[in-house]
Amino acid sequence: MHKSKSSIIPLARGASRRLVTSAVGEQAAVAACERCTPVEACEYLRISRQTLRRYTADGRIAVHRYSSQKLIYRKSDLDQFIGGMKIEAA
Repeated sequence: MHKSKSSIIPLARGASRRLVTSAVGEQAAVAACERCTPVEACEYLRISRQTLRRYTADGRIAVHRYSSQKLIYRKSDLDQFIGGMKIEAA
C-alpha cells in the first residue's frame, strides 16, 4: 500500500494549522465533488470527525443541512477554510 506524503504541520499552542499536501491521489475523489459528506470533508481536510464538529460549532467551517439529520460541506467552503489559515513563524 502506497502512503501519501501529506501531513499537517504542528504549530505552537493556540496557533492555526495549515494543510500541506504533496500528493493529490487520495484527495482526487473528494476534490471532484462539490458537496461533501462529513466523512469526505474530514478526509479532504485530514482532520478527525471531532475536530470537524468543533470547527463547525465554532463557525470556522460553514455547514449546510440537507435534511434534519444530513450535513453537507461545500468544497468551496472547505477551500476557503484552508486558505484562511495562517502559519506563524517559529
